[in-house]
Amino acid sequence: MMKRGLALLLTAGLLAGLTGCAASGEGASDGAEKVRLMVWSPSNDQSKDSGEWLQTMCERFADEHPEWDITFVYGVADEASAAGQVSQDPEASADVFMFANDTLTTLTDAGALAKFGGKYADAEVVDADGLALLPAFVDMHVHLREPGQEYKEDIESGSRAAVAGGFSAVCCMPNTKPVTDNKYIVKYVKTRAEEVGLAKVYPIAAVTVGQEGKTITEMGKLKEAGAVAFSDDGRPVENAQTMRVAMEYAKQFDALIISHCEDISLAAGGVMNEGYTASEAGYRGITRAGEEVMVAREIVLADALDTKVHIAHISTKGSVRLIADAKRAGIKVSCETCPHYFAATDELCAGGDPNAKMNPPLREEEDRKAIVEAIKDGTVDAIATDHAPHAAP
Repeated sequence: MMKRGLALLLTAGLLAGLTGCAASGEGASDGAEKVRLMVWSPSNDQSKDSGEWLQTMCERFADEHPEWDITFVYGVADEASAAGQVSQDPEASADVFMFANDTLTTLTDAGALAKFGGKYADAEVVDADGLALLPAFVDMHVHLREPGQEYKEDIESGSRAAVAGGFSAVCCMPNTKPVTDNKYIVKYVKTRAEEVGLAKVYPIAAVTVGQEGKTITEMGKLKEAGAVAFSDDGRPVENAQTMRVAMEYAKQFDALIISHCEDISLAAGGVMNEGYTASEAGYRGITRAGEEVMVAREIVLADALDTKVHIAHISTKGSVRLIADAKRAGIKVSCETCPHYFAATDELCAGGDPNAKMNPPLREEEDRKAIVEAIKDGTVDAIATDHAPHAAP
């Protein structure tokens, strides 16, 4: 318990502002700034083992971060003794101090900060009980609508929404007007995002010209311009031969294709998930098979070509099963889901609320549970929002 907590404390301290590394001075980069990090483990019957483990952990951490020049001062002591030793350290004003005790606490209250001194003695103390401190999120699937659909959203409003929600970076899909299928639009998106200066925006370029599912885009030039992946999201690449060629071409550039898995012939005319709720409400449903047959196709192609593919916004129990089986077989497939697929079901559509209408549609409870389990067991690689604003009618 103590070991796990102490590793987290060290990481948190570095994120808070450490800029240097070397438990013994080895591996430090030339010119790196130096910092002393004093870390104490509790004095108890296992103090010898605790001290040896602490030293080993600090040295390992230093080896993993050669860009820093850290001098670790560590030992085994009770809090009063540690405080006394810190107070006698002539370089104390430049240090960050941590004390790991049986409750895995560190310098979290004003009294302890004042007692230990150092440059954080006057720091604001935030009561984070019951909260989690996390690095900023990355959303790998959003629609920012610019260029061409700024009446729905633009890069600035989308970036503001991102940072307000704790996202420092987003990847935007290419279904803009015109479609992001050439290097000029890729560069425009990147430049506009830099002008806004909020979240980092990484463009995803189209797989096919105009997202028409026919001619493959110039992936090499698009990647060189800044495209981080390729997708016709908003639409599937319907023709299997076109997708096969696209995967082969993308493999040459180690590029990732993100597949919007939807068989249009199976989904056509549907407005919500096909099931009990749709039947009771009198709505035409969208069969799960419309997603799953395309997931299966992409897996088979990735296997045949020994290349990678990413499946966007999975929503069904069947998709989870197909992807899990493919991963066990060593096929290079990854996938994402979205919060609404593990937090809601098609019962929200019963009253005809248009806010519950989306694509893929909300599914049934068994699908929701399967998505939750897939997140827990690692079948799902990422959670994305599929942020896709629309204009009011």
